[in-house]
Amino acid sequence: MQLESSSGNIRDVASWALQVKDARRLLFISGLQRPAEGLRDQTAAVLARMDEMLAEANMTRRNVVWWDCTLDPRVTDQEFNGVVMAMLTDYFKDNQPKPAAATVRFARVLGGRLVEIEFIAAE
Repeated sequence: MQLESSSGNIRDVASWALQVKDARRLLFISGLQRPAEGLRDQTAAVLARMDEMLAEANMTRRNVVWWDCTLDPRVTDQEFNGVVMAMLTDYFKDNQPKPAAATVRFARVLGGRLVEIEFIAAE
C-alpha cells in the first residue's frame, strides 16, 4: 500500500488530503467511546481501545488513514485543543504522512461521554 499527501498537515495531527493506493483491506471503526472520568481519561481510553482493535486486525496506528471526532458541547475549544488534539498529535507522531481528518463535530455524545472518535485503517 502507498500513502501520499502533498497538501500539508493540520497541526502535525492530520493531512489535508491523503491518497491511498493499492490497499488490500480496510478496517472501519465507528463510534469508539469508552467510559472514564473526564475528557483526558476518556480520550486515553478510546486510543488504548483503538490500539487493541488495530492489533486484533494485525494493524498498527501507522495503518490509520482517516479519523473523525465528535465532542459533547460541554467540551470547550481550549479543552479540545489542549487535550484531544494534543493526545491525537502524540498518538499519530510516527505516522508519515499523517492520516486525513474530518471536521470535528460538537453534538450530544451518547451515554454521557465527552468524546467519540472514528477511524479508518488500510493495509
